[in-house]
Amino acid sequence: MRSSLSILLALGLTGQLRAQGADDCSLATPIAGSGTFAFDNTAATTDGILDPLCSAAGTAQIERDVWFRWTASVGTRASLSTCGGTSVDTRLAVYEGGSCGGSMLACSDDACGLQSRVDIELVAGQEYLIRIGTYPGATPGAGVLEIEELTPTLNPANGHGYLVIDADVTWSEARALAETMSWSGLGGHLVTITDQAEMDWIQTNVPY
Repeated sequence: MRSSLSILLALGLTGQLRAQGADDCSLATPIAGSGTFAFDNTAATTDGILDPLCSAAGTAQIERDVWFRWTASVGTRASLSTCGGTSVDTRLAVYEGGSCGGSMLACSDDACGLQSRVDIELVAGQEYLIRIGTYPGATPGAGVLEIEELTPTLNPANGHGYLVIDADVTWSEARALAETMSWSGLGGHLVTITDQAEMDWIQTNVPY
């Protein structure tokens, strides 16, 4: 039975410690999927350029940056975070594509105290560059980056996967967001509940 992805939008960790991040963007450390990845920018220099998307407290630069080349394994959404994983005053950015010079998709400064978190939409199999550094002038150090890809819950009765995403969007925007996602090679869509058995399964198995 082939699987499909249905999206429930709420409108309104696995992996071992590995990698450290490369000081040179062109040598970015390859990683993939969900997991917890070690970084250390103690001896790093700054080779990334500033971007207005990172602008906070009067500066848009990420200093003493290290780089990862990350491959997404699902076509849904992921959270990337240094929250609770370091005492470093981090800045975290994600860029489109695996080559240096791509467009910045998201940047975070103080999302959880002095640490950082970004949430991005994914294309399965696509590479992204992850840049971790410090707020300008802050002390560098070591820590871990946690990446969590959202994975649908499979309903064995109908072969559909269900995923809840919190998003402050209209119904039309929710539909468009769902259609950008994919799972098991098939496109996503807003869930349409067809019978009581499906409703009962969702209420029991899908957290929302």
